[in-house]
Amino acid sequence: MQALNIIPVPNNEQGYGEAIWTRTLSNLKQLIKADQFKTWLDDAKFLTLSEDTLIISVKTNFVREWLINNYFLMIKQEIAKIDGKIKKFSVKVDQDIEKKCEVSQSYDKADIHHNVFSRLNPKFTFKNYVVGASNHLAYEISKDISSQNIPYSHNSIFYIHSHVGMGKTHLLQSIAEEMTRNSPSHKVGYLSAEKFMHNFVNAVKNNTLFELRNKINEIDTFLIDDIQFICGKESTQKEFTLTLNSIIEFGKTIVIASSLPAHMLDLADERTKSLLISSNTVHINSPDHQLRLEILEHYNANNTIKFNSQILNLIAEKITTNVRELEAALNNLTTYLSISGKEASVENICLYIHNYMKSSFKKITTENIIKSVAKFYRVSNADILSKKRTQKLVLAREIIAYLAKEITSDSLKLIGEKIGNRNHATVLYYLNKLQPLINNDSNLAGHINTIKSSISV
Repeated sequence: MQALNIIPVPNNEQGYGEAIWTRTLSNLKQLIKADQFKTWLDDAKFLTLSEDTLIISVKTNFVREWLINNYFLMIKQEIAKIDGKIKKFSVKVDQDIEKKCEVSQSYDKADIHHNVFSRLNPKFTFKNYVVGASNHLAYEISKDISSQNIPYSHNSIFYIHSHVGMGKTHLLQSIAEEMTRNSPSHKVGYLSAEKFMHNFVNAVKNNTLFELRNKINEIDTFLIDDIQFICGKESTQKEFTLTLNSIIEFGKTIVIASSLPAHMLDLADERTKSLLISSNTVHINSPDHQLRLEILEHYNANNTIKFNSQILNLIAEKITTNVRELEAALNNLTTYLSISGKEASVENICLYIHNYMKSSFKKITTENIIKSVAKFYRVSNADILSKKRTQKLVLAREIIAYLAKEITSDSLKLIGEKIGNRNHATVLYYLNKLQPLINNDSNLAGHINTIKSSISV
């Protein structure tokens, strides 16, 4: 509209240029998502207006390159709408600010990203991994990787995929644990996809992306979990592609785990997708009855209530979904019997299975989770999907995101879309916020277990 082109005209060219840039930023706020605007344009300052060229300054060269590669045409068009005489647009780096950043990084380089990699679960070792026909190949390859003896590989990329809860994370962390213990000089790093994204976003904001990349490039064996959650976020995908290419270039090893086969990943870069498709790929199948029984026997050995073989057989027969559900079933049964004071009899176990484990027979979706969470908190589905931000609704969305990530194979992008068209960064924020609360609040953890047991299709 012409009204947008009308701006106050100051007495001098400098003031006029500042007014144009202020109006441009105001218009761009309507076109760019708030989090992206804050990251890339919030600190962009008007520098000068010279003849037909408007010049702005940014803090770092990285931000300059990002603006040019991603928003240059949009910014130029918005400036032209306001004053058609301005034909050119330029971005420069504020040298004074850049020097200050370099000085401040003497601290950053020593301390920033000291926690780049995800912590390992001490339970996830090869010793605690129960092997059967469905996971034998993945186990043997993981052992070979950990011993750095891989004579059969045709490249340095290994891709392990299976449905949710089949032991992929266990294998990746076992590789890291064994390498760390047996080869201290060999640098190994384990990262969840969420941690990878969190690192990237923080590095961009703090101007420490160079240090982050160096930290990862120092690694000899790089392990990244749940790669499907990177899908749908173009900037993070680009960073993953750079990481992947760097590792390949230096002849290092990368092990990737995913709930999807490589050809089903929603990756914008076809070369990256092709690399993953052509990698050393292994699939973990669903455990058969014998393996499920052996897994239960393994957990039962350290359980506070010892179940007999008849009961373990019964659980192995009824819980067929995945390994995670088997462990959860044994833990929940133990809690149920301890609280109720009932005996570990076949009759009581059958009753528990009938009342609390119906969800194990059905495929649960994010929509099912939304329905159960809404019912538990006595809110409507519409409220959860709305823009309302009451404490109860925010908590409900956090729990939905947490359970959807745990139970379904939906990506963070897809989970966000299903809970009201929220972006993947919002879902990641929910997950990072909720996990510490669960660890420190037994009531909240109990509520989540209750919701999980009640989920139905």
